[in-house]
Amino acid sequence: MDFAGKIALVTGGASGIGKATVMELARSGARVVCADINEAAGQALVEEARRSKFDIEYEPIDLTDSASVRRCAAAVTTRHPKIDILVNAAGFSVFHPFLDTPPDYIDKVIAGNLTGSLHLTQALLPSMIAAGNAHIVNVASDAGRVGSTGETAYAAAKGGMIAFTKSLAREVARHAVCVNCVCPGPTDTPLLDTRSDKLKEAFVRAIAFRRLGKPETFDFLGFTHICGKTRDGRFGLRRVTISKRMRAKLREVKKQLLRHRHLPVPEQGRWLASVVRGHCAYYAVPGNRKAVAAFRTQVTRHWHRALQRRSQRSRLDWKRMNRLADRWLPPARVMHPFPDARFYARTQGRSPVR
Repeated sequence: MDFAGKIALVTGGASGIGKATVMELARSGARVVCADINEAAGQALVEEARRSKFDIEYEPIDLTDSASVRRCAAAVTTRHPKIDILVNAAGFSVFHPFLDTPPDYIDKVIAGNLTGSLHLTQALLPSMIAAGNAHIVNVASDAGRVGSTGETAYAAAKGGMIAFTKSLAREVARHAVCVNCVCPGPTDTPLLDTRSDKLKEAFVRAIAFRRLGKPETFDFLGFTHICGKTRDGRFGLRRVTISKRMRAKLREVKKQLLRHRHLPVPEQGRWLASVVRGHCAYYAVPGNRKAVAAFRTQVTRHWHRALQRRSQRSRLDWKRMNRLADRWLPPARVMHPFPDARFYARTQGRSPVR
């Protein structure tokens, strides 16, 4: 993506997901304001950016203090009257059983993870509306969707961030301001480093890939999006199927196959062909062929097991099974072009900028 000429502000930009966001925006040409409570880390980031010839500024902010938030917004809008991108990425949490949570900590975690972002967004919205086609991205958490033991106040704040995103998106759509929310799971950031090794191991066991997320990756719309560089040094984004989604679909296929294993093979083949075809229609994007092929392979294996259970004298070896799969199941292949190619094809000759 090309963000040349865009002004972006990222809270919590001195470390973790916020820092990864700052660097990617700057690498893509944006002028980025890193707003963070940690002044030493913020200044270190500016120095790192200077060496890389990135345009990054630092502005102090304490999201638990509404006055500090308003001061930060005023300082930024003085220098940059129009803000194109706002990323509310700051957040913090300390593990407490809810009954043992100090009341002042509840107020602080709600302010730092929710109300501070509300104050900042409200203060910056006029300049974003003036900019036109602006974007707000709120970084919530999976804890805000499903809860998290020992982080009840934090989960409540992040759940509020999700609701804030939905409601604000309705209000500002008429002003061409797009509002989105992402909900990362356990991610390898400085915040996670404050957790015990036992807790980290529990996080890893609960993740399908058995590894922590990286600040450069996020899950959205059924894909894990992996940020990186192309061979020629440009920003690249790879999308792979979220394994949890694929396993859930395969469990459903297995259940249906066992239930209908005595149906005629052609009828089963036509149904499975529609399943694989539908999966490919959504997930067969560039860079995701291996995951699509793995889905087809697993469907074939479940079908083989179901057919074998039709009789104790089954002679369906894998040579015959593969011929059966090749006859009925569509091949695993990429069905969609890269997004920029698709955009060009749809707008060529109709867009005023082409």
